[in-house]
Amino acid sequence: MFDASGRDTDPDARIERDTRLRAVAPLAVGGRWVEVRAATGPAADDPSPEGATAVVGDFADPAEVERLRETAGEGALITVFDTLEHLSAFAPLVDALVELTARQGATVVLSVPNHDVLATPSATHGTIWGEGALAELRSLLPAEHVVVHQVALRGSALIPQGTVSAHPTTVRLGDAAAPVGWVVAFGARAGDLSEVLIVAQADMATERALQRALRAELEVLRARSA
Repeated sequence: MFDASGRDTDPDARIERDTRLRAVAPLAVGGRWVEVRAATGPAADDPSPEGATAVVGDFADPAEVERLRETAGEGALITVFDTLEHLSAFAPLVDALVELTARQGATVVLSVPNHDVLATPSATHGTIWGEGALAELRSLLPAEHVVVHQVALRGSALIPQGTVSAHPTTVRLGDAAAPVGWVVAFGARAGDLSEVLIVAQADMATERALQRALRAELEVLRARSA
């Protein structure tokens, strides 16, 4: 779900993003962390994680790709989350990322959504992603790259009113369910990408308010069209 500015207001998407950031944080030890962000993406204006530098653009201009090269330096961790799907052409950026791993010892971790199972893509999405698009992307990457499935979780809890508690829990995970997206890593520390799980309490009142606002906006647009 997106607000009028195109920014992400979907709580599930926010948890997915936080999960990816937690997974890659250990890979930044001893090197620079560069976050590549699409100017029209939901994370364009987010605060950067501690120690990270954001490079924001549409990366159609070679000067923007060159700015990324200069910012990365040697041995950088480069994360490309919520970005490729917002670009009309992603090959020039991917070529530069592969070059940075080969020549400057960088580690790249990127993500793409699975539009086969997600809601209708946002108007800011320049490309549509599924198994075929992922295969095309992988054909551009070094042979030793790593692919990780990002899966959605569902749950519920019973707690006494007025209490705050923490519950360690066991979640059975497998590869039977279709992923909501894929995380792809290549470069010096790609093999160190570890499994991460985040479960957050749902704020249903806020989520329902967002859904009602979206429905109201759609009704206004329908009325204007009519």
